[in-house]
Amino acid sequence: MVEADLYMPISRWVESPEFSPVRSKNPLLRTSKVAITAGLQWLNDAGDWMRPDLTLVNVSRRKYDSVADLTVHAFEIKGSVRGLTAALFQALSYSRIADYCYLAAPSDAGWTKQIRELGERFGIGLVKFDDATNWHSYRLSVASRMSPDPGLREQFISAAFPNHIDQEDLLRAVGFHQ
Repeated sequence: MVEADLYMPISRWVESPEFSPVRSKNPLLRTSKVAITAGLQWLNDAGDWMRPDLTLVNVSRRKYDSVADLTVHAFEIKGSVRGLTAALFQALSYSRIADYCYLAAPSDAGWTKQIRELGERFGIGLVKFDDATNWHSYRLSVASRMSPDPGLREQFISAAFPNHIDQEDLLRAVGFHQ
């Protein structure tokens, strides 16, 4: 399967209640935005290693939280490839801009014991699936929280969601009033 053919089905899964990492907190309020960012040009000379294929920005707030929790989830997506080591490290590079980094690929890609071990070691979430359009075939290991650069993360969110309405929705959700 070609990588670009996976963007929409995985995007739909990430937007759905089936993508549990952002739903498990059971917040009172939530705003989520998903963007296919594979072709995003936002940071000069950064190349592919600062451009996730798919991005989810989630803002959640529980009833008695004093501030909203904004998280960025970045996904590196691969089709049926022999090796996933470079892709895993590419996903890790997104920790400069994302709170959670994931590598997603079909079951027939180069999933090895080493990839699982590296994912666990570096906190990269792994998404393995048999059929991208069948959410019941997805197997997820949840990513660990990273420590992104706040300035880069802010620039990235603005570039990934250039639509003024999307930006206003996110700013409103975090309680930022202009």
